Amino acid sequence: MNYQIVILEKKIQPDYKKAMDEYLKRLSKYCTINVAIVKKEVQAKKFIQRSGRHIWVTDGKDTIESTVFAENIEDASIHGISNMTFYIGAFEEEKIKEECFYLSSFSMTEDLMATILLEQIYRSYRIIHGQAYHK
Repeated sequence: MNYQIVILEKKIQPDYKKAMDEYLKRLSKYCTINVAIVKKEVQAKKFIQRSGRHIWVTDGKDTIESTVFAENIEDASIHGISNMTFYIGAFEEEKIKEECFYLSSFSMTEDLMATILLEQIYRSYRIIHGQAYHK
């Protein structure tokens, strides 16, 4: 599976960057995953044109459990979806907002949201492979 996380943000806080790098390292044994930080929505156009699923990550009450998120990832790969692009930030593009993933009912900054999304993807792969999540 190939993932792209596109964050509409001017700057990522150093502590969140460090945490994201740790999850990217852990995820490298399960999938290909990249994080792109764009300062303007127009820079995200190249990602919007890619094939695969496009998911807008936001806050809201319709959150799902980690096991369900893991099942969604596994189902996508079973059905031949090899690219998933997640968008975090105040995007206006309607194609992005066709599919939403409500990460939490709490409002949070884009860099914190990206860190938690990476953690959830990592947790999903641990669940899919029947591995303990906590060391």
